[in-house]
Amino acid sequence: MSKRRFKSIWLSGMVAICLVNLPNAAAQSGTLELSELPPTPSRIAELLRQTDVRFCYGPQEKPSSMTMPNGRRLGALTVYQMNFDFRTQSSVQRRGNRQQLVTTIRLGRRGLTCDHIVWFRELPDRETFWTNRLVLHELDHVRISTDPGHERLFKKLLSENSQTQQSANEQVEDAFRKVTSMVDIRYQELDRLTAHGMLDLPKGTTLDAFLDRSP
Repeated sequence: MSKRRFKSIWLSGMVAICLVNLPNAAAQSGTLELSELPPTPSRIAELLRQTDVRFCYGPQEKPSSMTMPNGRRLGALTVYQMNFDFRTQSSVQRRGNRQQLVTTIRLGRRGLTCDHIVWFRELPDRETFWTNRLVLHELDHVRISTDPGHERLFKKLLSENSQTQQSANEQVEDAFRKVTSMVDIRYQELDRLTAHGMLDLPKGTTLDAFLDRSP
């Protein structure tokens, strides 16, 4: 017997930077389209091909799922939505003198996908958008949650057989929590190392090396 399930969740991490040298456009709200911006640098364009990112700004565009940590007035926040579907295949297998129902879990064809909303309190300057420290900091968060290593970990956690449909569902939920917890930890670590984007990564540290750490 084969069954298919879908799951998605919106999560927000501590992906923020304090207000500093931002334009005075507090009353404005809107969505920022890529067509309104200068040509996207190749490295960023490659990232944006891997995930859907919506840039928006202003109080009216702030997603309701976003929370302001510790009551701080922040210049930007990023939320990510992880989506997946999975299949379960149940079969009876003989183990010694006993027959046992075993459920195999497989990630669906689309795999583990991740979409993002990047919200700015005030609209960054369009002409310098791709070099703006605030924008680049938020894109580093996008790069973290888009890391393909999360899907590899998810598949690994799902690879064990479960004996009942209930335990299979519990295993999927537990695996999903472990993956999103790892993303949140990496978000927080990036903010700690960079003071929410105010500082560069420490000398000798790169984001790629940061992501290469095996879970």
